[in-house]
Amino acid sequence: MDHFRGRHKYNPEHGARGAALLNHFLRRWFASPVRMLNDIGAGSVEGEVWADIGCGNGFFTIPIASRVAKVHAVDISPAMLGMLNRTLQSKRIDNVIPSLSEENRIPIGKAEVDVAFLAYVVHELDTPEQFFRSLAPILKPTGRVIIIEFSNKLSFGPPMNERISPEQADRYLGEAGLLRRRTWTWSRSAIGLEYSFLP
Repeated sequence: MDHFRGRHKYNPEHGARGAALLNHFLRRWFASPVRMLNDIGAGSVEGEVWADIGCGNGFFTIPIASRVAKVHAVDISPAMLGMLNRTLQSKRIDNVIPSLSEENRIPIGKAEVDVAFLAYVVHELDTPEQFFRSLAPILKPTGRVIIIEFSNKLSFGPPMNERISPEQADRYLGEAGLLRRRTWTWSRSAIGLEYSFLP
């Protein structure tokens, strides 16, 4: 069992101050959702359905929704989904479906999703192998998993021993039948990994 698992889950009890930090301009500087989504090609295929797993209060969900046909916004926190719902209503966004989940039980139908998107989520998982085995069935046969995580070169964020390496991610997703296809880096701040099913 890896030593970092489950130690750094975001606590929604941080309330309004925590929500403000999630959308703080500094976070948008080191983790610009527009720049990252441009690089990974979000919206380049017409009619795609995405799942933003661990969506929080919508930091990535909102810009994804402007690019794709439908977004399943999934989180284990009712408080975070409440914040997201208020944003969706205020912005009149109607192609996002918020859903409360359990960590290893994702409320999305089989083979429904083109892209499962996990931004700053994997390092929080208690049982990554089990999680990705539960995630794989929601993907279409041509579906992809895209992970964004903290770089080990970034001086803030979760403790270094809790961050996930690409090699660890490869092992977790490999057990679910997925293989890494592409890798991105954003300066010193983040890494991106894309996976799809083995041939």
